Amino acid sequence: MKKIFTAPKIIGTLLLVINIYWLYLFADLYYLYHFTNARFPYMIPDYVLFIHIVISIIGIYLGTKVFLKKLPPFRWAAIDILLIAMGLVLENFIMN
Repeated sequence: MKKIFTAPKIIGTLLLVINIYWLYLFADLYYLYHFTNARFPYMIPDYVLFIHIVISIIGIYLGTKVFLKKLPPFRWAAIDILLIAMGLVLENFIMN
């Protein structure tokens, strides 16, 4: 009997969901900053937004490769989490 839920599929789906949300979050922030009249107490610089967007696109790519079982799941999940953490550290370093 073939397993439906395997580790690469579960971890790949998790990576995809996290990175699609990450992409939506920062693309929406960019949209709100430039195309609405909303006022913000502070704004994240555009280059930091683009770094987060690039990190999320890389994460989506890695998530699809893990889902299709072309990459080992646990190592690439750790690398993706490290990329997201580096983006957050960069953002906090720049904002302070």
